[in-house]
Amino acid sequence: MAKKNVRKNEDRTLVILTHLIGIFAYVFGAALIFLLTKDLKVKKHAKNALNWQISLIIYYTLFLIASLISSLLMNTFPKVFIIFPFSLILSILTVLNIVFSIIAAAKANDGKYWKYPLSLNIIEKIDAKEINQAKRELKKTYKEVRKDLENEFKKK
Repeated sequence: MAKKNVRKNEDRTLVILTHLIGIFAYVFGAALIFLLTKDLKVKKHAKNALNWQISLIIYYTLFLIASLISSLLMNTFPKVFIIFPFSLILSILTVLNIVFSIIAAAKANDGKYWKYPLSLNIIEKIDAKEINQAKRELKKTYKEVRKDLENEFKKK
């Protein structure tokens, strides 16, 4: 019974980390956890965090491009009046990232799933069949590589 509780706490910790790592590592942390984890619950939370982080990068990029275009087109106004609103929006997005990541981590700590507002659904749903198929292919590849390495060592 104790082993089950330890496993449950480890899963919860990884789920919480999945959301909080986005504050510091943006898309890279969630992507790493998404790609490396085997637990479907953790993978679901990582996909959610990854969708938010990718959405955030898209929003940053769009506002930066809009800022550049407007500053090039509007030569009559001082640059401060053009750049300030866009930099304010980028700052708000950064604060939203921190707040949303903390809320998602808190919900995950309670065992709940929280979808980030403003998040685009970029990564499609991954079901258990696809994951199991990928696992089988990886195991097959691993066995083949291991067999090849063993044959190489036997030759020497």
